[in-house]
Amino acid sequence: MQKILTHCYLERRRIAFASFMASLAGFVLYSHLVGTVFGLPFPVFAGLLYMVVVGFAAALTTFIFPKLRRLVDGIAFARVSLAISVVATQNYQLVKAPLASAITVVLGAIFLLAIGRRIGRLAQKESAPQLLVAFVAPIGALLHWLDNSDGYAEAVNPETTGA
Repeated sequence: MQKILTHCYLERRRIAFASFMASLAGFVLYSHLVGTVFGLPFPVFAGLLYMVVVGFAAALTTFIFPKLRRLVDGIAFARVSLAISVVATQNYQLVKAPLASAITVVLGAIFLLAIGRRIGRLAQKESAPQLLVAFVAPIGALLHWLDNSDGYAEAVNPETTGA
């Protein structure tokens, strides 16, 4: 149990970020619906429900499959992107099919991570345009802040880090 609590503490930024982005996606996705659930407007209830479910799934995923930690970040961005695109086009067919929606989000996350690596490498070159460097720097800072990989490695495997 202590190992799970330590993991959740070390991954608190990532779990909180994924939960917040899921809440935002749920709110945006259901913003067209009117009504209340437990006294809350339906979009707020949907956002909170998404937040709880995705937060638990993010904690579980990063604990069981630690190498997929970065995928949790990509899925958070892809989920919000899908929600915004669905609302912008008013085409709710994709989200009515849960399997298609899940596949779209995961493939979108994989695409974002692949593109992010390439753009990151391009931005590190001396000949990179300043606009690209200015675009990539805050994203890199956010991912570094979410990752906290040094602290994670030290807490999980103290014998391998020399502590």
